[in-house]
Amino acid sequence: MASKSDPKPNFSLASPPGGRSVRRFQEADRGFSNMYWAPVAWGDEVTPIGLWPMNELPYVLAKTPLAAQRDEGMALFREAERTAPGSGGMAIYRWGKGLIVRSDWYAVRDAVMLALVRDKFARNRALGELLLATGEGLIEEGNDWGDLYWGVALGDDPERGIKAGSGRNRLGQILMQVRGELRRGEAHLAAAL
Repeated sequence: MASKSDPKPNFSLASPPGGRSVRRFQEADRGFSNMYWAPVAWGDEVTPIGLWPMNELPYVLAKTPLAAQRDEGMALFREAERTAPGSGGMAIYRWGKGLIVRSDWYAVRDAVMLALVRDKFARNRALGELLLATGEGLIEEGNDWGDLYWGVALGDDPERGIKAGSGRNRLGQILMQVRGELRRGEAHLAAAL
């Protein structure tokens, strides 16, 4: 795991005036990605709360209410990590694309993502500081794979009818919301284990 778990955020509330924008979750900003290895707590009525190695894994598992499917996803993740360390995130992401999602998924997916992002940045001090260091800057999950719900297109893709800059940027909006919550020192962000 990338850092020691600490369920009580204790950050410096100072932030740079204006801040800096984040357009893509790479290099120094890789920590904003759901694929970044950092402990995050999650659980629901099917899966007991526990620590997960990255946001992507519990997010994808939450798409199905079936314990057997979640077990299948976990087995796939573990096998991918065993055979090629670091590949589990993409393996579970691809697996999740083939799932028939639970009936309320599109109504609850933002709440699932918000809970995961809150916990990740409150639990992992260095990541919380990285988020706070953006000040009031715009955070966008810029991508070239066409995710126009969680992110923003970095370039045109005429074959798919995608124009650069299009997208809802829900992940960026959630990160900016959590940044404000961290700055205010809200205590509810990290789940108790």
